[in-house]
Amino acid sequence: MKKISLMKAALLALALTSAFVLPRFAKAEDESEYSFVLHNTTKEKITGLMVSEDGEKWGKFDVGAGLNPGESAKFVWNKETNSQACEQFVKAEFEDGKESQPVKHDFCKEGLELGF
Repeated sequence: MKKISLMKAALLALALTSAFVLPRFAKAEDESEYSFVLHNTTKEKITGLMVSEDGEKWGKFDVGAGLNPGESAKFVWNKETNSQACEQFVKAEFEDGKESQPVKHDFCKEGLELGF
């Protein structure tokens, strides 16, 4: 009789631990993917998107064939950048070779949308 009660208590404890611990691990995994939506509000095709922590050294997002005027696309950060600061400068490169002014954004902000 005691073994059954101890077994039930152990199973209950395991179930409660799973109910609280596993969702946190799952959420932490989901949160490791940082993304944003880019809207091209200009009259020119966006051919590049550049980001920088300090405004001096720039990295590039792969924008494929580019983003035509009026189009929007979702971009996801490479998980290797998760150790970088949330606030980053970003600027767009256009088909004619010009660049937008850099603007600082918080890329950890959920539902971030950018427009150039």
